[in-house]
Formats: sequence, structure tokens, C-alpha cells
Amino acid sequence: MHGQPPLLLIFGLPRSGTTWLGKIFDSHPRTLYRHEPDNYPRLESLPRFPSPAEAEAHLEFLHDFVAELPHRNDATVAAKLPIFRKGWRNPLQHRLLQAAVLAAKLGGKAGLELPVLGARGDGIDPSPTVVWKSIESLGRFGLLMRAYPAARGIHLMRHPCGQISSVLRGERQGAFRDNSPTSEFYDLFVKLLETPQARRRGFTIETLRHMRPVERLAWTWVLENEKAVEETEQSERARVVRYEDLCADPVGVSREVLSFAGLGWNVQTEGFVTQSTHSDVSAYYSVYKNPVAAASRWHNELPAESIERILAILKSSTLAKFYSDDEESGRDYPQSAKIGESEC
Repeated sequence: MHGQPPLLLIFGLPRSGTTWLGKIFDSHPRTLYRHEPDNYPRLESLPRFPSPAEAEAHLEFLHDFVAELPHRNDATVAAKLPIFRKGWRNPLQHRLLQAAVLAAKLGGKAGLELPVLGARGDGIDPSPTVVWKSIESLGRFGLLMRAYPAARGIHLMRHPCGQISSVLRGERQGAFRDNSPTSEFYDLFVKLLETPQARRRGFTIETLRHMRPVERLAWTWVLENEKAVEETEQSERARVVRYEDLCADPVGVSREVLSFAGLGWNVQTEGFVTQSTHSDVSAYYSVYKNPVAAASRWHNELPAESIERILAILKSSTLAKFYSDDEESGRDYPQSAKIGESEC
């Protein structure tokens, strides 16, 4: 990756807290945040669940894709609120960027795709750390970490009950563009069945069809997270961070992950972490939440039978080591760690 800026991946499943953690990193004055850049037709040519051994075959394509990230100024990628001050922008440039973001968002409501003027990261010296946040590419995590030997990666993992509960809440609220239930994403399941994690269990599409919807969601959680963990567990550049730990100690865990990424603590980030955890905006996609309440909400949302089914599937996976035997209480979780460093 010679000549390219430092790269940090923040990958996880939908509703795992990746946007909040992404914006924590975005609040650092020396980062350039890119929100879901893979939700973009060009990346569709890359397999959803590739083997890391395929990295060399996709190397040129991947390097070109990452090299474009600093130059992206489309609203979906570069206009995720809030907008933070950066070390390379003066106050006037910051205000102009805020105006451009507002214009792009208003244009989007009118069906116009306006560029976010001032959002490009051209000619910044020294180069900021490019933060690629994704809920689309967790299955590509191992391949990308192999393709970028200098990159660092954070795999954000949320308890399956919490993640599934949040997905189901979003479906009830009509928060997703796709009106189909997530438990019926059979096109995704067909691709997931090609992974070693699914094959060693003998899963077929008929196996999944005969499951209850909540069981399909739980197995999706297991298979995608297992794949990412197993493909990066030997790498010192990859780290699993549990959403529940971030919620329990937002400042402490934020300090740790910034340090892991080679970034220092700063006043702006501290202010955002404090503000985002001492507000509670009801909007589904808001990053301003009571974190402890958000992490434990599933206890009151999911039926007891659904919790039992999800926990039974979790216990059949090596990922159970990330959680204590007291899953139902939500207490006594181990600290965030790369798998194998801390077991319960």
C-alpha cells in the first residue's frame, strides 16, 4: 500500500454500533471518515464472502478502490452527520463544508445527487487516517486485512440478542429501504452457505427454510462473525471490540481503540463521546443514545422463547467465549479482546 494514507477498517453487522464507533473516530482531527463506501455498484464485483487466499487475485482492484476513498465526495459517503472540525480545515472551510453537506442532503430529498464540496481529502500533508466504516463487508474483513498489510481493523461485535432485537425493531418501524424481512434474505443466505463456517455444519438452503425466522437471524450472526474472527484471529492488526464494552465504558474503550489505530486522545473526541452518551434521541439511526439502555434493551423487547433459541445457537459456536455464562443478565462480560486473549 505504498504511497497510500493509513487505513482503518471498522466492520460489523447491521445494528452493531458501527456508526457510533465510526463517528467517534471521525471526531478525531486527523481522520478522514468514509461512511459505507462499499454500498456502491463498483464493489459488487468483489465476492461478498471471499477467502483471504483470494486477496492476490483482487489486489489491484482493491488498491484502486481504497485509493479513491479520500477523493469521494458523494453525500452518502461524505455527509454523515455530525460534521467535525479537522486539522487541515480553517474555520471558514469548515463552515463552507457544513453548508455543502446541508445542500447535498436537501438535494437528495429532491432526487438530486449533489457532491459535497470540500469533503475531498486531496493533498493533505501528513495524510490523515482513512476510516472505512461498513456493515456490508464483514465477510470481506479477512481478505482486506491480508490485502493491506499496513491497515488496522476493528471488528465490532454486538451480542446476538441485542443485534437481532434492533433489526426486528427497525423492521417494525419501517426504517429499512428493503421491505422484505431480514430473515428472508435468501440471496444473501445462498452466498453465506458457501463459507467454510456453513459447510462444516452441513447447512443447505432447505435447512435454513425450515428454521424459525429468529433462528435464521441468529445463524447469520454466527456465520458472518465466525468468518471474520477465524480469518483474522492470528493478526495483531485486527481486534474484536464488543459493543457492550463500548457502551459500559465509552471513554475508556474509545481511548483504547484510538491508541490501537495509532491516534491520540483529544478534546473534540472527548466532547463527542460525552455528548453522544448523555443525550437520548429517539430516531432509529441516531448516534446519541443512552449506551447502557441501548445495550440492554433486548431483555425487554425479545420474547423469552426467542432469547432461548438465540442463546442455544450462540452456545454452539466458538464465539460463545466472548460472553459469560450469564448471558441472560447481560452482566459480567469479558473486556474487548482479540479472540483467544480472554475467555470466560
